[in-house]
Amino acid sequence: MLITLIANPYSIKSISFLLTYGGTIGIIYFKTPVEKFIKNIKIRNRKWKYVFLKLQRKCENLISIIIPTYNNEKEIERCLKSIITQTYTNIEMIVINDGSTDSTQSILEKYAKKDKRIKILFQDKQGVSNARNYGMKYAKGEYLAFVDADDWIEETMYEKLMKKMQEYDCDIVRCNYEVNINEKNTIEKGSLYDLGSKKISLQESNQKLFSYFMRFMPSYIWLLLIKRSSFTNLEFDNELIILEDKLFYYDLFCQGKTIYFYDEILYHYYKNKISVTNSKKNYEERLISIIQFVDKIKTKLENYNKLT
Repeated sequence: MLITLIANPYSIKSISFLLTYGGTIGIIYFKTPVEKFIKNIKIRNRKWKYVFLKLQRKCENLISIIIPTYNNEKEIERCLKSIITQTYTNIEMIVINDGSTDSTQSILEKYAKKDKRIKILFQDKQGVSNARNYGMKYAKGEYLAFVDADDWIEETMYEKLMKKMQEYDCDIVRCNYEVNINEKNTIEKGSLYDLGSKKISLQESNQKLFSYFMRFMPSYIWLLLIKRSSFTNLEFDNELIILEDKLFYYDLFCQGKTIYFYDEILYHYYKNKISVTNSKKNYEERLISIIQFVDKIKTKLENYNKLT
């Protein structure tokens, strides 16, 4: 028996009944957003629930989420759980184990068995920039995002960012964040520095934005959703041990046409006082990296000015 179902707000109960108790679906017409349709109907049969999840993902653009990790056995589960439960379901999680020596790998394998969207890559310890580049090579999504393994995100993060991306036809969408310091409930809200929620043309005000960005704006790439088709040759600089994010940001700003700043906290940044970023060690290496960064930015700015 071939059944044609028309999905609209008035037929949700009857559709739920048909899916649960019988029939073979032939053609399904969605006249409402499929994610709202999925949330409203109650499907008891696991087979049909799986079918509808597949349908939902086909209606959404794929987001590749790059997650580098190194010895994050205490935090990686919290991170993965927050991504697995995203309301935007058409995602792939590319986790790059950068030579962990703790139980991180076994935790990753446990979650990969539960969720086929998780892909695990392994490399000998080569640093976060190399790990991200490695992940991007395997990314299949039309959109790109990054999450650090000790952080976590709101379950609606990518649904909301994608909505803004499509609503404002942008190349980049950036949300806001809060900082969680160690295991204490100390929280600092991030800032968009009085930008609020607004769309900005990068090409029309590149020089002004560059100056503003270099002085004040945190270059956290994990706040971004990036439309890959708008950019070429994106990669992180392996020579830098700090400021690699800011250099990557500048490449985005030079190539992109528009960015939407979305002033809602969707990302939780876990600030560990003994992390690499905040460590009081390796002053000499950090100083060298800062000098290299300045030289690289000068070169990029000169090349950009030649093209404009």
